Amino acid sequence: MPYRSSKVFIIFLLCLLAASGSAWPGEHDPVLELGGRPRYDLAPYLEVLDAAESRLTIDQVSTEPWSRRFKPLGGPTLNVPSRDMHIYWLRFSAVAPKGSPAAKTTWLMATDYVYLDKIDFYRSTPEGWEVVQTGLDRSFATRELTNRSFVFTLPQTDKGPFTCYLRLETKGINPLRFYAWSLPAFISHTVKEDYLFAICYGVLLSMIAFNLFITISLRDRVYLYYVGYILFALVSMTFLHGQVTALWDFGTQTFVTMLWINMGLFTAFAYLFMRGILNTRILSPLVDKLLTFGFYYGLSITAAGLLNLPWISRWLTLGSGIFSPWLALTAGIVSLRRGFAAARYFLLAWGVLAAAVAIFVIQELGPMQGEYWARNSLLVGTALESILLSLALAARIRELKEERRVLAESESRFKNLSYTDGLTGLFNKRFFSLHLEEALRSGQVSDDRPCLLFIDLDDFKLFNDTYGHDQGDLVLKSLAGIITDSVRSNDMPCRWGGEEFAVILLGATLESAAAIAERIRQRFAQHVFSPNGQTVRQTLSVGLARAQQGESSDDFIRRADQALYGAKRAGKNQLYVSAVRASNP
Repeated sequence: MPYRSSKVFIIFLLCLLAASGSAWPGEHDPVLELGGRPRYDLAPYLEVLDAAESRLTIDQVSTEPWSRRFKPLGGPTLNVPSRDMHIYWLRFSAVAPKGSPAAKTTWLMATDYVYLDKIDFYRSTPEGWEVVQTGLDRSFATRELTNRSFVFTLPQTDKGPFTCYLRLETKGINPLRFYAWSLPAFISHTVKEDYLFAICYGVLLSMIAFNLFITISLRDRVYLYYVGYILFALVSMTFLHGQVTALWDFGTQTFVTMLWINMGLFTAFAYLFMRGILNTRILSPLVDKLLTFGFYYGLSITAAGLLNLPWISRWLTLGSGIFSPWLALTAGIVSLRRGFAAARYFLLAWGVLAAAVAIFVIQELGPMQGEYWARNSLLVGTALESILLSLALAARIRELKEERRVLAESESRFKNLSYTDGLTGLFNKRFFSLHLEEALRSGQVSDDRPCLLFIDLDDFKLFNDTYGHDQGDLVLKSLAGIITDSVRSNDMPCRWGGEEFAVILLGATLESAAAIAERIRQRFAQHVFSPNGQTVRQTLSVGLARAQQGESSDDFIRRADQALYGAKRAGKNQLYVSAVRASNP
């Protein structure tokens, strides 16, 4: 019976101690035991003091009554909901087993959150508290270790347990995570990240330089939008990941303002580029209006940053990260379905970025906070997208060239049709009029004046009445073929109208022009036609004139026409040269 009473008493005592919270060592004051792992999340070991009193010192918060007011962090991150400047004290304790490898290793505390206004790190030493004071509102030189984020050296672990305090002065934007790193692991991690940054930033800079050159060469505004988009993406990444703080001591206010200005312009130029490359103004006016809205949405992010409303900029940016990929993919699909082949690369590029943005937004909202690839997903996605979009631009150039080639061929075909006689295939009277003027002007300068042949079929009306117009058309086509075969390559044979033809002979003497005219007349006279099975021959008359110095086109045509009538009056089937009879058949 005494044994049973003792057992009940012990169980009761344990329950009482559990209820009071004093029975479990370390529940309120957990100690991180550093061991074989290269990195530890400090969240389970952190305690926080929300300090309304800004003048608290390390001596005050490390002693009673303030030391008893620290509370467990209670989650994976420190959430800072206030949009006004606020002060928090954090503390954690750690120990490494004596003689273990961990006790002989240098350990660091780091946070990958780069927007802290002021952060004071206190570590215990035999002489008292040692403090490192840094943050965006302080010079970059105040950082204990040169890094894009805030990193501090922990006390020597071979001296036994130690406690560290952090004083944070910041506005709430994102959740904060803190880690304990072994020095070798942190160096390896940093080098790996630096390689990733170097590759991604190098890709973005290469795409900017290459496409800027093309922009200057082609003067195509779509390339300008691309360059603006990638440029502001690059600058935004350097702010987002903290590298820009090594170049200039901005101060938190300026840093955050410039971050959101660049994020807004990054978004605005993205929509301008989408509109330009997909040609939505023509292919889909509705999608074009949505993309135009997206452009002004991006400007609103910039405006909120300028007005010192970073929390609005942040939520607008997160909203854009949610709907922008879907809008971009929709626009790409619409353009592709309407025949724009380059949209394939656009869709692939935005598919990659959409996945990256989704991962980044989830990371920003907390579930994947601090994960290596999640934290860098937007950078990697942007670099890959820039390459794919450059391919889309190249495909766009090829497509535009093909469209221009087809258009040029169409224009040439229509131009030829407008200058060509439909029946004979020779140039028409319109072409004749344009090029005769040009030949006369050229001849005035070089004194190499053109000659002009006027050709008319003899008694062609009688042939049509006898054998029909279909047979008459065959005669016209045959004459056109004989003229084409008889003239030189630079001469211009034309159908003047009806059964009349004209030939502009460039740079021909009167003798050589007469030889060409005679060749046409004789070949045609020897040609045999077979209408309705009969054997029929036709003849033609030719008038020849050579342009005189200073002569107008009307006078030139009149003289050639008069020569033609002279051949008719002289008995037909003849060549007349400017009212002077040349020869008989």
